[in-house]
Amino acid sequence: MKTKAKLVLGLSLLTAATLTAGATGTFAWFTTNRKATATFNTITAKSVEGSLTITMGTMTEKDDQKTNGEIATATSATLTGTTSGTTDVSSQDGVSFAHPNWTSTAGNTAENGVKGIADVSDLTKYGKKGYWTAYYIGLKNGGGNKADVYLNTGSEVTAASSEGKDTNAASWTRVAINLAGASAPNSLKADGTKVIQGSSAGTNYVAVNATATQYSVTTANPVALAKLNDVIAATDLSTISDQKLVTIEAGKIQYLTVSVWLEGTAEDNQDAAIGGSVNVTLNFAALTAAGA
Repeated sequence: MKTKAKLVLGLSLLTAATLTAGATGTFAWFTTNRKATATFNTITAKSVEGSLTITMGTMTEKDDQKTNGEIATATSATLTGTTSGTTDVSSQDGVSFAHPNWTSTAGNTAENGVKGIADVSDLTKYGKKGYWTAYYIGLKNGGGNKADVYLNTGSEVTAASSEGKDTNAASWTRVAINLAGASAPNSLKADGTKVIQGSSAGTNYVAVNATATQYSVTTANPVALAKLNDVIAATDLSTISDQKLVTIEAGKIQYLTVSVWLEGTAEDNQDAAIGGSVNVTLNFAALTAAGA
């Protein structure tokens, strides 16, 4: 019989994406030349019952806020950032990012020629220059038993307002969660990938291909968690099996990385998202692991 650990964590990320026309851009799903930047303002995590303590840090800020592997002893934390960015890249897992170099009109049709599909995955070259946003969360199991941590109901991508630019930006946003081990990460790796996304982000992505001469997409979506089950209310663990993130031993620390980007394959022309803002909310819940 499963028992429920008193571990509930909620995380909110406000991503205010400001995309302004006028800057130089030679390849994009946006048809206008533009510069894309994003600012996430209040990232707040809270452990309601106090068994789970947390730390957070940015990976795409120019001056990263890190804790050097030490976990915060508090049950809540807030992280602010001002320089991280997001633009219309493409990814399957939030680790490998691709960006076509258009030779003709930008867009999601085979007729639109490209001169290679660039790899824009490098954290320093691209993550910190506004192509996509990444940060990490450290979780410590302060209880006496090992615990299974799940992505819980309420994890979602929503528009910051009812304005069209916000609703469009939200509908095309993807968020990927990956495991990062027992130390505060300095890089991203695809491990146990979970994806949540806006309503119209689709299941396509562009793979890196330096010699590509045409735009094409691949259909793949590791775990599209558009609708999540309530972990605490679940009586059948099989209904939440694809929401499980990690098992944390008693007294141990595990880190996760979170990547946020505007999925460029979602729409042929994404100018309607220029100036849009989105909210990304992640909720975590934990159950005492079997055999604990």
